[in-house]
Amino acid sequence: MIALLDTNAFLYAVNSPERLSDTARAFVSDAGNRLMLSVASGWEIAIKAAQRKLNLDEPPARFIAKHTRIAQIEVLPVVMAHAVKVYELPRIHKDPFDRMLIAQAMVERLPLISSDTTLARYKVKVIW
Repeated sequence: MIALLDTNAFLYAVNSPERLSDTARAFVSDAGNRLMLSVASGWEIAIKAAQRKLNLDEPPARFIAKHTRIAQIEVLPVVMAHAVKVYELPRIHKDPFDRMLIAQAMVERLPLISSDTTLARYKVKVIW
């Protein structure tokens, strides 16, 4: 199965897997599953690191490249279909990064690994 990681789920998976739920940890550790990380998550990580809201042990580009390589996480680009899908989303969640992840999950028909219970109010499967 393929799933899209929420930004926090990616950070938990690579830095502190004990913070993942048992279900999310089992999914992430199952070699038969494929994990995806959105370019939008990379953007969010870079912004939060620049604002000093996220402490990384190396610059975001190196951190993301290293951890996606080690964990064999594929990068999901943002394409126009994802961007315009955001227009159709109900205003349940205001965070633009989460809204993009929801749109991507919908367009690509992927479950989303996230601890954010608000995301489950959209028509996406949330694994947590």
